[in-house]
Formats: sequence, C-alpha cells, structure tokens
Amino acid sequence: MDDPVSGYLAHLITQSVSLATQRASRSDIMHFCTWWETKHQQPLDLCQVVDRDLRDWKQQRQHVDGAAPATINRNLSTLRRSWR
Repeated sequence: MDDPVSGYLAHLITQSVSLATQRASRSDIMHFCTWWETKHQQPLDLCQVVDRDLRDWKQQRQHVDGAAPATINRNLSTLRRSWR
C-alpha cells in the first residue's frame, strides 16, 4: 500500500477515531486499491489515479456491487481525505 495511505490510517489511530471508523476507512481504501490494481494490472500509484478511475470505480460500486449512495459517498470522502 502507498505510504500516504498508510500514513493516513496511522493518523486515524492517533486522533482517537473510533474503531468502526478506522475499519471503514481501511475497507474503503483497500477496496479502491484492489479495484485499481486489478484494472491496471500494476500496484497502485496515487500519481497515476485520474478522475476517470474514480468515475469508473463509482459506477462499479453502484451497478455491480449494489452499494448504497451513502456508502459510495463515504468511500469517496475517505479517498479524498487519505490522498491530501
């Protein structure tokens, strides 16, 4: 996993974020990483992620995975926060 992402997850622990939020954040990030690595057949490089990737991933979450809009919004929010 990319260092900024690992750093973000470690930051959550130091900020007394609930265990449920920590687990959800890790799950959100890992889901995207797995999807991206499968699609691109290479390890995730945050510098290579483009808007099109996020749109494609969001579409898969909606139509293939059947995720609720609130879940998808949480996923995207986690990704935005972790990549600042």
